[in-house]
Amino acid sequence: MSRVKQADKRARTDPNVPQPPLRLSQTPVEWWFAEDDEKNAFDERLSRMEILLPKYIGDGVLPDAKYPEFWRLINIQGLRPFLYTRGRYYPHFVVAAFTTIFIREDEDEGEEFVLGFRLGGCEYKFTLAALAIAWGLKDEGDTFKGGNYPLGTWNEFSKATTVRELRLEYAAPGKYAVSRMSTDHRLLLYVLSYVLLPRKSNHGTATEEDLLILWAIVNEKQIQWPYLMAHRMLRYSQGKATSFLGLAHLWTGLFEIAPLDLSHEEVVNPGPANIITSKNINQMRRNPVDQADVAEGVGEEATGDMPMLDTQPQPTVGTSSQVPTEIEVPSQEQSEVIEFMQKGFEDMLMMMSEGFTRLSERIDSLDTHMTSQDVDIRSL
Repeated sequence: MSRVKQADKRARTDPNVPQPPLRLSQTPVEWWFAEDDEKNAFDERLSRMEILLPKYIGDGVLPDAKYPEFWRLINIQGLRPFLYTRGRYYPHFVVAAFTTIFIREDEDEGEEFVLGFRLGGCEYKFTLAALAIAWGLKDEGDTFKGGNYPLGTWNEFSKATTVRELRLEYAAPGKYAVSRMSTDHRLLLYVLSYVLLPRKSNHGTATEEDLLILWAIVNEKQIQWPYLMAHRMLRYSQGKATSFLGLAHLWTGLFEIAPLDLSHEEVVNPGPANIITSKNINQMRRNPVDQADVAEGVGEEATGDMPMLDTQPQPTVGTSSQVPTEIEVPSQEQSEVIEFMQKGFEDMLMMMSEGFTRLSERIDSLDTHMTSQDVDIRSL
């Protein structure tokens, strides 16, 4: 045994030498929490909840030249670096922090917003400024907590008007179909439901909360994203939002500035399942909404007395019986028509390729049993 190892062994066995704190994975679960109710919450619910993999956009998937309006709105919100963040997380620490998460704010008393958690007998607290630095977001904008009915944050927000302006359609109570939305607005909803405030399902529909957030982004109203994400994390831990734990990678930045010893802890690094590729974007375009989620009354206004307005141009019905032989397309729309036709042709080729693949697999699986039949023609 080397002299260094012998000295280290003597230091660890000498009661007079201060010992470094044990890592979380080395300590019993009872030591993680200071109160019994926290330990019970961890055992009964949180320790068995799924941690949702954090998503991020791959390089070159959404070029600026192709989606200028989308990126203009994203840059106003200061979200561009966050969308490309390859978030890793430490599952042991994440679940423990979700178990003891708390938010303190008292506007009447002038107390500053604080997000915190308790672990191993210590309490760690972070202000909005600290959250913004750790998560790479702007420390400015209007604050709201979100929820199923987030009305009243902005006085000029109107749900009925927003549904019409975003070209949404009523699908079910609290859900709106997105098949008629513009590409830029669809992309905003896509990154909202997968990256910013992720959910496990219903990515093809907009919720009541989505309406307010999309309206704010489109109208260039700065959102205080650290505040909104912190409250979403609290909702995850309380089981009010979903049955999983989302935004797990945000804890990593907080653990590093806490600071906690993460050198020997289990870590989950981003992999192929985390990245959003061009294939995901194309699939979003082909299948804008799950038909199982759409009720019979799609297109009917359910947010007020005003009927749903159709923003699509309607064809003019002529009285002539002559069949036009040529359709003139305005020059400013030719590029859009060409892009639309190219996309349709690519989708058709992909569908044909998938169909031939499935047909080939079925042909290969056929068994005519001719080789297993021993037919004696003399017995006929």
